[in-house]
Amino acid sequence: PFQVQQEEAVNVEFGRILLRGDALYPDLTKGGPYIHCSYPPLFPFLESLLMRLTPDPWLPGRFLAFSGYLGCGLLLGWAAWRRWRSPAWALLLPALLWLFPTWALWGSMVRLDTCLLLLNFSSFLILWRFCEGVEGEKKPLAAGELLAAGFLNALAVLMKPTAFTLTLAFGLYAVLRRPGRKALFFFAGALLPILLLLAAAQWETHGRYWTHTVKWAAVGLEWSRLGYFLSTSFPGEAGWLAAGVVLSLWFREIPLWPKCLLFFAFLSIASLGREGSAENYYMEFLLYGLVVFGEGWAGPVGRGKNKAAQGRAGLVPALVLLAGLFNASRFPAPSFPSPGEMEAKRQMLSSYSKGERHLALDTDLPVMAGKRIWYQHSGILAIVRSGSWNPEPLLDDIREKKFSTTEIYDLPRQYLYPPGVEEAIRRDYHVSLRKYGRIWLVPNG
Repeated sequence: PFQVQQEEAVNVEFGRILLRGDALYPDLTKGGPYIHCSYPPLFPFLESLLMRLTPDPWLPGRFLAFSGYLGCGLLLGWAAWRRWRSPAWALLLPALLWLFPTWALWGSMVRLDTCLLLLNFSSFLILWRFCEGVEGEKKPLAAGELLAAGFLNALAVLMKPTAFTLTLAFGLYAVLRRPGRKALFFFAGALLPILLLLAAAQWETHGRYWTHTVKWAAVGLEWSRLGYFLSTSFPGEAGWLAAGVVLSLWFREIPLWPKCLLFFAFLSIASLGREGSAENYYMEFLLYGLVVFGEGWAGPVGRGKNKAAQGRAGLVPALVLLAGLFNASRFPAPSFPSPGEMEAKRQMLSSYSKGERHLALDTDLPVMAGKRIWYQHSGILAIVRSGSWNPEPLLDDIREKKFSTTEIYDLPRQYLYPPGVEEAIRRDYHVSLRKYGRIWLVPNG
């Protein structure tokens, strides 16, 4: 019952908010909780449904994430078997996907990325069958199947707008191949549910849905942050696959549809420069990179662009796969917090036993104590820095001593609070506990 990475507790809280019947997109000018949900509501909604079945608040989100992690691998294996009838590739590609450290980590904690990728990957495979029909390789797909593919894409977008990569990729394919009017069934299935939910959510929240999920989520790019990822974790984890993809595109004939999707998955890597980004931003590239690599080298030799080059390129898949397996062996599997950290959190929980409002930086502690999260630093700081929100309501709550406890780090400067918060806390609260690099304060008087 411990947070294994920052933001996991906040994603749990989104589900708890819907379970309590509270507003997922609140008006922060009127007071707390000071939480900014930048995602559409589907993942929190699914969490809230599963939370009715278990008292463990962490389990529903982790179950959903692991289902996406497992499901993407199984679909990848099924697709490999269906296209190439190769048991070796049908086993190897899912194994490589599951061995990616980012996939293993993000598929075992409360995050939505593996779920939306499962939905989009299912849509991708249906659309591939449609594209095969367009190009005369298979019989044409029925309109109902295209509607289903579109609806799966809509569900993915209703988890996170980055799922639009598939929508854009099929749009590019339609421009290049002109597959006929039947392709409109996909766009109808994809866009109509999104527009209907947008209209309903805007009406229900008095316009706050767009503010939270679009206006406040657009925090801009930092090229230095993008450069950091491209020089550290990305080449270490995905460099071998990027090389394999380039060689596949050079030596082999890859169908247009997976190339369109790979193009947008590659472009999405630029979003690593976004404030708050992490390795999950290139998970899509890892998945479709494996698809393109498999398509290039698991199929018949006759698909090569240059048959004379096939002998020279024959060692490419073996060398790339060996590099991938060697690379995977260098990364540790996801792990629990250390015993010392877990014991420290158990002891800190006593500070949250009384009262309902706790201003906490360690957001997992209120969740573990069965209390609400009242402040989400990862979401709030970005909109404060952008000038989109004034933290005066939070300062008023502190001055009026509405919090049973407040937590600050035992540091000269509090970098996770907006300006003025630390001064207000130290003025109206006094130290109750100083331990584990943190200070808990309770109201004066």
